[in-house]
Amino acid sequence: MAVQSLKILKEGNVTIEGFESGDFRSSTLKHESGTGGGSTVTYIESDIRIVVDTGFDYLYTDKETNYRENKRTLTHSLHLLGLSPKDIDLLFITHPHGDHINNHELFSSAEIVMGGQKNEIGSFEFTRAKHGQTITKGVQVISTPGHTRDHSSLIVELVPADSFVRNKSREFQLFHDCIKVVIAGDAIVTPVYYYLEKFWEFNPDFLSHSLSMDSYMRIIKVADYIIPGHGNIFENVKKAFLSV
Repeated sequence: MAVQSLKILKEGNVTIEGFESGDFRSSTLKHESGTGGGSTVTYIESDIRIVVDTGFDYLYTDKETNYRENKRTLTHSLHLLGLSPKDIDLLFITHPHGDHINNHELFSSAEIVMGGQKNEIGSFEFTRAKHGQTITKGVQVISTPGHTRDHSSLIVELVPADSFVRNKSREFQLFHDCIKVVIAGDAIVTPVYYYLEKFWEFNPDFLSHSLSMDSYMRIIKVADYIIPGHGNIFENVKKAFLSV
């Protein structure tokens, strides 16, 4: 069974956009006005049901009410698809930053999968995913280090619905090539970071600008569409120029 469904459960947002200088007074102002900085959460349905990242908002607000609200938001997003956290078979985490991994305990029935060398982070275990590994039909892991050492993304292959052309009494079926969507995590933070070829370098465990660029190029060479770590899906318009 190929990938049947790919949906954005929750569109993430960012407190420092690619065209901004990185002034944290600005990000504090955005927090106060309702920008939580949570990651994008994506749902994939294939042979198994997969959620990618967890969309945790207001990471540095250490209040129990914030944790409850984040759980409620993610649970409600799944409910709109007729699902609950217990229906999810696999939770894929692009990298273990709080805005991408907090809420993981909601998915008590799911296998947690990440890239990396260790098989344990904090108080929970996970399955280590290797570069090129197929998680399920139509879903492949791609190593994208730079933002963190073990950052990984997913390539999702979608086959568009077959279309038909009718000519008198005969019917001709038109087959389309598959579409590749890369769920990039923070290898590509937003469309603005993508267009400006910039990277989120504010985290203490940021690894390397050159590796970030290598991962960026790896993504744009393969992706038709990109789901960034903190924004909505967009077309990879740069791919066409690579073959010119």
